[in-house]
Amino acid sequence: MTEKNITKLTIIIAITLFVVSLTQTAYCTNDCKSSLMVLLIGLLGILTEIGAIANFIFERLNGHSSSISNEIGATFIWLANPIIIFSIFIFYYNKRISLVFSIISTILILLFMAFDKVIDNEAGHYSKITELKLGYWLWLLSSVTILIGSLTILKLTKLNNERKKRLILAKIYSSFLIDYEMNSYLTSQFIGLKEPSILPLVERNGCIKKHLMNLS
Repeated sequence: MTEKNITKLTIIIAITLFVVSLTQTAYCTNDCKSSLMVLLIGLLGILTEIGAIANFIFERLNGHSSSISNEIGATFIWLANPIIIFSIFIFYYNKRISLVFSIISTILILLFMAFDKVIDNEAGHYSKITELKLGYWLWLLSSVTILIGSLTILKLTKLNNERKKRLILAKIYSSFLIDYEMNSYLTSQFIGLKEPSILPLVERNGCIKKHLMNLS
């Protein structure tokens, strides 16, 4: 497959997985959560936890005793969503940047498994995560798809560049070799030396041309 075809296929698969994940259940606590609902209200969870952290810092700075829940953190995994969307968009234009962002989003999504609890309602109460559902795994696969696609194309680009370099060097070498042998042949003709057979030159030239055709 060409780089262009791999790019199109990767984008199609990644977008399809991401969209389909939104139609599925993401995870379960006291009840199961729709992936689409988690996407839409996930930012509110982040703001809630940021508010809790800010309040803790403010109270400490003012000399008041304060504590912060050790359950904070799971909602920040939501940030993988805009990162995935950006990595898919930039994938068409810059594979290296897309690779970096897809690695970040993949790590974030995997980190969700490290949390036992997550904010479960508007009041900021936490509930235990009992199960990861299909929506979560499709979400993860959409990020992994961009990651693998970026690595594949970058690898192919590197191999193609090395192949082009070898081809250029082979052409330069063959041109130099043919010119050298032809000059030697003409010189021998001019000064009246024993005429060398031109057959080896023709055979070698043919081998070089065959080798160049194989490289290209």
